[in-house]
Amino acid sequence: KQRNIAHYVGLDLSHALVAEAKKRYDENVVKPFMEEKRQSQMRNRGGQNGQAQVFKAVFVVGDAGDEKNLVDTLLRQEVKDVRLKIGFDIVSTQFAIHYMFESEAKLRAFFRNVSDRLEPGGFFIGTTIDSDELVFRVREFGDSNNSISNDYFHVVLP
Repeated sequence: KQRNIAHYVGLDLSHALVAEAKKRYDENVVKPFMEEKRQSQMRNRGGQNGQAQVFKAVFVVGDAGDEKNLVDTLLRQEVKDVRLKIGFDIVSTQFAIHYMFESEAKLRAFFRNVSDRLEPGGFFIGTTIDSDELVFRVREFGDSNNSISNDYFHVVLP
């Protein structure tokens, strides 16, 4: 079942990754939408073709595990008209949850952010590495520095 996206919030600790996400949103969502809208208006002689709209996106640099900067605080800094209580149908954490285990306080703040923002019936989707598989691959295929890499990652084990 296809769902319409009303709002998207991207949060990452890295300025570079947030900038890349914004660039991809502009190139893969906004630009094609505007081109389709322009072509549709030309076919309809300038008329509107229904209710289609591009979903709104906010990209924020921040730490989801920082108890002082909860999601609402970060969003209020970016969007002036944001509601006081922001809820999401989906919260997704991809290859980052292991960073939250830096301390118990950080992990608790992260899960507080998730649970406070997830709407009833919503989904949390998390992906992390398999440490056993990573150690196996470094031992089997790694170099003399206990490292392994490809175009997408570089890992060095102590």
